[in-house]
Amino acid sequence: MRLSINGITIFRSKDADPPHPIDKDYPLAARRSRTSNGSPVIGLLLAFAFVIAGVGMLLETIFFQVTSVKAIGEVVEVHESVTEKGEVLYSPTFKWRDQSGGTQTGSPSTKASWYDFRIGAEVHILYDPTDPEDVRVSDTESLWSAPVLVMMVGLIFAFLSWQVLHYRAQRQKADRKAKHEAQTRHLNRGQS
Repeated sequence: MRLSINGITIFRSKDADPPHPIDKDYPLAARRSRTSNGSPVIGLLLAFAFVIAGVGMLLETIFFQVTSVKAIGEVVEVHESVTEKGEVLYSPTFKWRDQSGGTQTGSPSTKASWYDFRIGAEVHILYDPTDPEDVRVSDTESLWSAPVLVMMVGLIFAFLSWQVLHYRAQRQKADRKAKHEAQTRHLNRGQS
């Protein structure tokens, strides 16, 4: 069984082609064993998933920025945690006045190493007026790093998968040419 897309074989069962004739003139490249053809397909699926997730995160961040309200939050508390690798992450709690003049408190849903604020510091924040507990630090790194990073991982998977598919297509082309040349030599030997 063979599955090809645009002339590129992306899956082939072991018995899809008859075995190559044993011929000392037959190029070694054409006789090499085949490896699994599923890895670039899995890479493309991962790439698609990461890019879609990154675009979703990007759209959510844009929507949040458009609908959120700017405020200056006072840092009232900073929780510290340490990752398995020993990196220190901080989660600040802010207190601010909302649009109606009421006092709100909240913490970003993410922890970050750059959230190392001192107690009493004033920080520019964004909050959702319909859900004041959804508060984020209003800086480029806090808002955009996760969506951009996820999309970059997806694009890297896509690039590497494309490279593998391209390499395999070139290898298949070379194998077909070598097989044709070997068959031609074999026929010519039989005619003489």
